Amino acid sequence: MNKLFDNLECIYRGLKNENKTIHCLTNPIAINDMANVILSLGQSPIMADNPREVKEITEKSAVLLLNLGNIKDYRMEAMEKSAKVANLIPIPLILDLVGVSASKLRLDFALNLLKAYKFDLVKGNYSEIYSLYEEKTSTSGVDSKDLDYLSITKKANILSQKYDTKILASGKKDIVCGNKQTYILANGDYRLKKITGSGCILGAICACSLAIENSLEAIILGLCIENISSENIDKNIGMASFKLKFLDKISLIDIETIKERIAYEKY
Repeated sequence: MNKLFDNLECIYRGLKNENKTIHCLTNPIAINDMANVILSLGQSPIMADNPREVKEITEKSAVLLLNLGNIKDYRMEAMEKSAKVANLIPIPLILDLVGVSASKLRLDFALNLLKAYKFDLVKGNYSEIYSLYEEKTSTSGVDSKDLDYLSITKKANILSQKYDTKILASGKKDIVCGNKQTYILANGDYRLKKITGSGCILGAICACSLAIENSLEAIILGLCIENISSENIDKNIGMASFKLKFLDKISLIDIETIKERIAYEKY
């Protein structure tokens, strides 16, 4: 028996049979796609970001996702208030490092959040994980540089221990580490990089699975749902059609497809 497959199947069944409130403080660029993906996975999204209501909303939620994309002062205030509540309840708390490789404001804010609150998952692309580790910006935009995955794996493991959290580094090979375990996953389609918000959608999917079970396997399931859904889509269609087919496949993916097609190594 494959223990990983058994765990993935258990969490997947939870997604199908349970309905959780997924609270996302996120950016307007990806908010609609994130909400629709959460709904397609059988969960209930709420995107409240008013500082005067986020405490109440977070108290009623099963997970909290903080996404640093297109950051605003009021949303930063709301994130601080929500994170405090998430730790008090407690519920899984996720930090998506969107743009910390390009913006000192975002990087400093992320570092302050990590010092003040306990996160259950910190996710970002290779450049964002690199910048968090080095505590300095490294790109001119939100897209990642093509960095060596072995180097990022080492940095991700150090960050995991430093902040006592699970780390997801997305790239050509996706890295998931925590609790002194590391998985390298290699599913996906290159066209995901051409869709605005594909990383934000991944954060939303991981939030859904972590609401079911706060584990490394839940993050792996989230990665599989996104990346396997992007595969085997006609190479001759345009990007708008690719995006629609990708979102369709997320809503239709089953656990047997995931078990058949997952490409992973455990370090």
